[in-house]
Amino acid sequence: MSQKVSQALIKALNEETSIETTISKVQAAIFVKKSEKMIQEKITYLYNLLNLESSQYKQNSESQRELVESIIKIYKDKLYIVYDELYLQYVNIENEIEDARLNQKVALLNFQKIINDSEINKKDYKSLKEKLKNKNELYDKIIRKCEEQFATCMTNFEDQINNTFFIENNLIVVDENSIFSKIKHMISNLFNGKKLYKEALDNYKKEVDNINTEKIINDFRNQTIEFVTDILEIKDMSLDKAV
Repeated sequence: MSQKVSQALIKALNEETSIETTISKVQAAIFVKKSEKMIQEKITYLYNLLNLESSQYKQNSESQRELVESIIKIYKDKLYIVYDELYLQYVNIENEIEDARLNQKVALLNFQKIINDSEINKKDYKSLKEKLKNKNELYDKIIRKCEEQFATCMTNFEDQINNTFFIENNLIVVDENSIFSKIKHMISNLFNGKKLYKEALDNYKKEVDNINTEKIINDFRNQTIEFVTDILEIKDMSLDKAV
C-alpha cells in the first residue's frame, strides 16, 4: 500500500509541476506583453507630440527628421534600460519561487520515504510530520513574499513609466474664437516658425536627456537587496524547524 501511495504522490507532484510550468509561461507572456504595451504607448505618444509641434508651427516634419528620430531613440533606449532591469528582477523572483516549490516537493517525497519505513515509531512520525508542516509553511511564506515583491516591482515600473517618463505637452493653445490670436499665431509662424519649431524640439530633447535612468535602476536594485535580505531572514528564522 505504501508503494502505491508513493507512486501516486510522485505522479501528483509531476502533474502539479507541469501545471505550474504552464502557469509560469503564461504569466511571463502576460508580463512581457503588458510591459511592451506600456512602452510602445509612451513612444507613440511622444512621436505624435513631436508631429503636432511641426503642425503647430506649419513646418515640414522632414526638415527636423534627424532630431526627431534622435529624441525618439534616446527615449526608447531609456525605457528599455528600465524594462531590462525590471525583467531581470522578474526572472530572479520567478527562480526563487521555483526553488521554493521544488524544495516543497523534495520535502514531501523525503517524508513519504520515512513513512514507508516500517521501523518508524509514532513519536518520530509525529515529530517528522510537524517538521514537514513547518517547512511547508516556510516555503509558502517565501512564495508569498516573492509574489508581493513582483507586484511591487510592477507597480514601481508603472509609476516610473507614468511619472519619470512623462513628457509634458508644450503645445501652444490658440483661441480659435479670437481672430487676433489666430492672426498673431499665423504671422509668428510665417517669420519664426522654423526657429520656434527647432526650439520646441530642443526642449523636448532636453527633457528626455534629463530622465535619470541611473537613479531608477539604483532604486530598483536597492529594492532587490531588501527583498533578498528578507528572504534570507525568513530562511534563517525557520532553519531550526526544517526537516
